[in-house]
Amino acid sequence: MVYSDFRTLRQLEERLSVRHRFDTFLTAIDPVQPTIFFQNDLREALLYPTYPSEKAKSELLIMPILTEVRRHSNTFQVFSGFMFDVDSSRGLTGFCDYLLSRNPESVEIADPVFCIVE
Repeated sequence: MVYSDFRTLRQLEERLSVRHRFDTFLTAIDPVQPTIFFQNDLREALLYPTYPSEKAKSELLIMPILTEVRRHSNTFQVFSGFMFDVDSSRGLTGFCDYLLSRNPESVEIADPVFCIVE
């Protein structure tokens, strides 16, 4: 089993004995002015009316957002397209589109890890 085999939140809760929790952890963040780099990245992404693959969409839209947030906070490292085998007996294996690790200087994935799920 790989991460994509978990189809629903209920299935994830049952198989891993976890409970979901929704927090509004971003409410205390003040707005910031987007950098010129980010603005240019988004302009470039808009030149593509359709994307040839999910990976292309991810790299043109999601990575610039994560990079911009990192520019403003410098509190995490972004890992893209990494194998993240945590526990194969529980189905926690496979490639992740993006992982965020708390150490901004890290060159290896280290805990705590923040996972973004679409």
